[in-house]
Amino acid sequence: MQFYKNCLKNPFSKVRNFFVRGLKLDERLIAFIMSWIITPRGSNHSTLSGEDFFLIYCIMNKVKINWIHIIKDHIQRL
Repeated sequence: MQFYKNCLKNPFSKVRNFFVRGLKLDERLIAFIMSWIITPRGSNHSTLSGEDFFLIYCIMNKVKINWIHIIKDHIQRL
């Protein structure tokens, strides 16, 4: 929640990577599912980007997500 509030205060700030160790258990499980299955990475799966935090927030609060766009965007960045 602190990350989300910081993004609202300063939307043009450079987004850093964050670790999953500060998340609750259910948020951590969602983060690992995203980093291993939905948007796989080549290296450290315990590091989350700003986009990952927004996706976790949307999943936890039942916000509808356009998964086709998310996965397509991820594949194009590879």
